[in-house]
Amino acid sequence: MNRINLKKCPICGEEPAIEISWNKPKIHGRYGYKAVCIHCNNETATFANYKDSAGAWNMRFCTNTDQLNLFNYMENAHE
Repeated sequence: MNRINLKKCPICGEEPAIEISWNKPKIHGRYGYKAVCIHCNNETATFANYKDSAGAWNMRFCTNTDQLNLFNYMENAHE
């Protein structure tokens, strides 16, 4: 498997990880993957494969949109 570099968390700047979603319903009979920031719990939705979860993270498709909106607001307030 080719390694995909994950961008740092847009909320806290820490390194994310790809996790297997053990507690979510299986996708096509397999456990799914999600990208998660271990520090602030920002995460993507669950995807069928590693590559899609990493791509969603790098494109900033996170499920914690309230945190991301607050981050964007605070980032733009300093301009």
